[in-house]
Amino acid sequence: MRFSTIIVVALLLLALVLYWVPIRFDSGGETVILGGYPWIAPSEQARSTFLSLGVALTVMFAALIVFEVKMSKDLESSESEESLEG
Repeated sequence: MRFSTIIVVALLLLALVLYWVPIRFDSGGETVILGGYPWIAPSEQARSTFLSLGVALTVMFAALIVFEVKMSKDLESSESEESLEG
């Protein structure tokens, strides 16, 4: 698999993890929360909106990952066929 494909898949997975999982850390005595938007939403309506958005993003990113891997494999197979012919 191509290195660029691995980078794209890793970045998409990182974005999904960052969206769904709240990461808490201290910054000068104040707790900063990065990500986990559905779980830190200020109201129930906002939480349902963030959950819906998260599901849509997850489905879209999963489709992009499948498409990226398929295109990468197709490109590799066509390149190997060209090298065998030439």
